[in-house]
Amino acid sequence: MHGAFMDHQPADAEVSRRHRSLFATTKKSHADVLDLAAAPIGDTLTVQSMCTFTANSKAGVAVAVVVDGDKRHSERAMGRIAERCVESSVVVVQPYGTASRSSSRQSGRPPGAQKSPETQGSSRGSYVAKLFLLTPGGPSSRTMAAAMALAGIASLLEHPPVQFAQLCEGEYYSLKVSSPLGEAWDETLSMQIGDDGAIWVQVPVPRIEMHVAPEDICEALNMNMLSLQTDMPVQVVSSVARHILVPVRTRRQMNELDPYWDLISDVCRKYQAEGFHLFSLDAMAGGSVHTRNLSPLVRLEEEAASPSANAALAGYIHYHRILPIDSMERFVCEQGWALGMKARPSKIYVQLELAEAATHLEPIDVSVLGVTQQNQRAGGAVGAETTKERLMAKGDRYTSNYMDQSRFNLPEGYYEEEFQKALGIKMEQERFKRAGKEWKEEKKPHESTAFVPPPIALPATIVNCWVGGTAVPSAPQPEYPIDY
Repeated sequence: MHGAFMDHQPADAEVSRRHRSLFATTKKSHADVLDLAAAPIGDTLTVQSMCTFTANSKAGVAVAVVVDGDKRHSERAMGRIAERCVESSVVVVQPYGTASRSSSRQSGRPPGAQKSPETQGSSRGSYVAKLFLLTPGGPSSRTMAAAMALAGIASLLEHPPVQFAQLCEGEYYSLKVSSPLGEAWDETLSMQIGDDGAIWVQVPVPRIEMHVAPEDICEALNMNMLSLQTDMPVQVVSSVARHILVPVRTRRQMNELDPYWDLISDVCRKYQAEGFHLFSLDAMAGGSVHTRNLSPLVRLEEEAASPSANAALAGYIHYHRILPIDSMERFVCEQGWALGMKARPSKIYVQLELAEAATHLEPIDVSVLGVTQQNQRAGGAVGAETTKERLMAKGDRYTSNYMDQSRFNLPEGYYEEEFQKALGIKMEQERFKRAGKEWKEEKKPHESTAFVPPPIALPATIVNCWVGGTAVPSAPQPEYPIDY
């Protein structure tokens, strides 16, 4: 019996083979996927080429869109399609049930709060479509999801297939976004089609995380310390990913950089960030800020449009009261003007939904690493009010060191009265001197003449953050066929 039992047990080599086989069927490396996709499938389809975050058919971020109707492509087919497309970003749009809509005119609350309980969750009936994001040669980054989703929705609006739900302006929708190759990930995005045709995608609320040494930044960018805007800190701010925000004085200094890409990657690893996002208040094309994004650590030396980084920048500007940003106001970021030999200018829109202003002052406690507490009390100041208080407090170059005395609540005629008092004391000292006597100040109970200014109110809390833009078909080939 013992020998028969032993004969039925698998050998060690057989167990090892089964384990390897099980691992190969459940998890494939990216190299295996590319090897599998290298073999032609023998089919043909039409790819739509879209330019996102721009109204120019030769600018912005170029994205290839494959609208997949009845035919569901496999992972092998998607990898083969991505290898054959001209663009560096490819999105495959598949139908995923019917759309759930809710009116955008219901007080501007976050989209999740406006949906009915029947359409919430991950049921198939609550999504417009499912987007598969592909980048030839590697997995897709989450920071690229907004641009690729923008291209997919714009393509559906341009040529609405029967299989997809009809999209209407002024409505909120949900999208399933997935990256099937490499490090797979799956997320849900909330989006809205604005009344003016802009497409908005909701991103995580920006968070101020830590300060960065300016010496590390200047060494990596090969620039002088004087090129930095010294009244603005260099900080790590996170939205979809962590970005190092670098304030630069002029647009010219930012566009003429000759950076050390290896040092930029080393600094990003040190602070666990994805890239440098440079910005200047010296805008040129009607935007609020002029930006440039350098991300060699994730194989993107420079992008024409960075939705995630510009969302983090809007939160940074609102927190430090650099520019007035009101709730749901469109904040425009310019980018792509210094992209290689040929510029691909783009405009990224950002909207911050702010909490209502507080009616009274409340104690606060700023405990975020690297952020110092500026005052002991804070209200809910928003917009231009906070910017004015910041400029008066710092006395920077925007106000020519002019301090508004009205904020100290000084009584009318205070300085004239103090001048007369000082003049009377001076004349009394002179009389004592001529009479040969020593003048001594009369002892009186101390009365403080200092007026404590009101506390500077911290900016209102950010409730939601939206990134938006427009997309148009590329030129000269808005569509082209591929054999895969």
